Amino acid sequence: MNATPFAVHRPLGTHCALVRTVTAIALVATSTAQADIVTSWSFDLQSMNSNDDTGLASLEHTVLGRWTRGTTNSRSDRAIRFRNFDATTDRQQSGQNGIGFEFAEMHSERLEFTWKQRVGAHASAFGQLQYAIGSAGFISDGLTNDGIFRMTRNKKFSSMSCDLAAMGPLPTGVSLRLQIVAITNPQTGMYQTTGRRTYGARSWWSMDDIVLTGTSTHAPSPGVLAAVIIAGTSFGNTRRRHSTEMTCG
Repeated sequence: MNATPFAVHRPLGTHCALVRTVTAIALVATSTAQADIVTSWSFDLQSMNSNDDTGLASLEHTVLGRWTRGTTNSRSDRAIRFRNFDATTDRQQSGQNGIGFEFAEMHSERLEFTWKQRVGAHASAFGQLQYAIGSAGFISDGLTNDGIFRMTRNKKFSSMSCDLAAMGPLPTGVSLRLQIVAITNPQTGMYQTTGRRTYGARSWWSMDDIVLTGTSTHAPSPGVLAAVIIAGTSFGNTRRRHSTEMTCG
């Protein structure tokens, strides 16, 4: 009978299970690196609260028009419509009238903000995304095109997005506020519509599918890290004792 080339201290099946355990724990420890939804608003419940009740929307110097049909145009899909923007002869409130979103405590970075928007035929075609960190005032520093966008149609919702990476890593637990406001045409200083209609302050904007995504800054718990270290050490020792052992497929 041929002699066994090494002593087997652990069944092969146990070794395979250990490999799988280490892999599973490592996945748990690194899964937070993926971008996830931080907070979102669908408005389907006709509420200003976010879908998970961690955020709150508010109208900024505008009033609620009505809860209208959303992007799918189905009865159950709702969107928020608001009106009463800056007066044509005033223009002093350019950049102040619109809708805001507050996130109480941030634990994410690499943020991106997306939304779907529709504007009335007499509403301003130009808007701006602004942000405020903590108790600071609203700014648009670092955002692409200073956060300014232009709507080109008024009969359908348009998908909009803005990369907020320019804000840099936020202090853990700090509050973040975003607002989307109507502005005048940056080149003329006048309000301009999507077509040939005359601007009117009582016209409206509609919003739907508000989503903030980001990468979590929460570190894995000490217990998870310890489990990875312990399991990794055991696996390493096993490999040293059984360097010629077959691995499972």
